[in-house]
Amino acid sequence: MDKKKETRANYQKYHTFEFLEKRQNDPAWRDQYLQVKAERQRATIKAFIFSFALFAVALLFIFVLYPAFDNAMNKPNNSDDIQELAYSTRESDTSADTSSRTTYARQDTNSQITNDPSTSESNSTYTENPPKVYSELEKQEINEQFLNWAGERAKIAGMAVNSAYFNHGASGIGDWYARTPDGLVQVQQQVKEGKPGYDYFSIHSLGGVVFYYSLADERGKSDEINDQKKLISSTATGFNVIADSDQPIVKYLLGDNGVVYEANSTGAFSDYFYVADNTGDLTALYKPEELKDFIVSKDTAAQEEFKRILGQYPN
Repeated sequence: MDKKKETRANYQKYHTFEFLEKRQNDPAWRDQYLQVKAERQRATIKAFIFSFALFAVALLFIFVLYPAFDNAMNKPNNSDDIQELAYSTRESDTSADTSSRTTYARQDTNSQITNDPSTSESNSTYTENPPKVYSELEKQEINEQFLNWAGERAKIAGMAVNSAYFNHGASGIGDWYARTPDGLVQVQQQVKEGKPGYDYFSIHSLGGVVFYYSLADERGKSDEINDQKKLISSTATGFNVIADSDQPIVKYLLGDNGVVYEANSTGAFSDYFYVADNTGDLTALYKPEELKDFIVSKDTAAQEEFKRILGQYPN
């Protein structure tokens, strides 16, 4: 190639495709035009294949890998997931031991039961106004509304829920109660003259529910414990007749102070509940190490729903 043609060839390499396209029929530029055109077509095909591959990978992740990962992270048997969905916090062995030593002192000035501040901390507050006294019908309505709401939450976690949060066998005539960071909650006054009596307690139960994993794979609101045969046979064992005892059984207690309390239960109907003797002595029948406290539930959704329900029953 002479110097003139070599200079022309080097010059042609740096022209744009638009330049060559305008001269595609010029014999001097025809070969270079076809070469560049072929190179551009190959580049377009490669770009299309690469884009299609990326799109296919994205579809694979969205419709196959992500759902499988999500299901693995949200299996009903995952106890961490239960906590996240708020069937909420468990008490550690240490806190349970500490709370068992919590002491209570009655404040005669306002009939409040308070905690020793060195052993327990409350997450709720009282108002100076006396709490509303709820009728039995109102208690039933409140608990039923909360149970219906809890049923939907239980479905999400693959759990069942029932309102049989408390029951007991033969006992004296003393009041049944529960221990919380805010004081003692009267759960049942068995007889009108029962002691220590309604006015002794600053908080009173409006009901409660129990979340559990059903052996029959019941989900949401369940009546299986209410079956007469199961109820009779479960007097001593409680929910262990129908629940997987290797999985959490969580009790929620609804106080008339507007607070939801919770406990990680053994499943027994009377677990976390205690009875006063016939004279009204609250601890005469128990050793200190036998006493366990509910905690203020960290299930914020449950707290908000309970307050919403109580808003329908003003003083």
